[in-house]
Amino acid sequence: MRIPETAEFAVENERNSIRWFYIYAAALVTAGVVVLVIVFKFPSIAPGGEAMKPVIAIAATFIGSMGGFPLKEIIAREQRVRYLRWLKAEAQQPNADLPQLEGLLLDFVKKGTA
Repeated sequence: MRIPETAEFAVENERNSIRWFYIYAAALVTAGVVVLVIVFKFPSIAPGGEAMKPVIAIAATFIGSMGGFPLKEIIAREQRVRYLRWLKAEAQQPNADLPQLEGLLLDFVKKGTA
């Protein structure tokens, strides 16, 4: 097993997952803000009075969904990235115990895919 290449591949996968979490969060907030801006900036388009409550509730739901943002998952993925980079750096040392590092990397990959 080529530890540096495998570790770098796993780092890229983790980074890609983190990126998608941020894109998802940004899309939800943007949708909520766009609805609010349209409602308040262009009152002729938006319904008035009591009919306005559901529109504002929809915008608030988009923005409020950030309460469920998986920050814990992002932190865990960042820690995995640090661990993988450490494994990669250790494997590139001249006196590295490659069989042990391969075992650690294999355990990491098994745990991540289980």
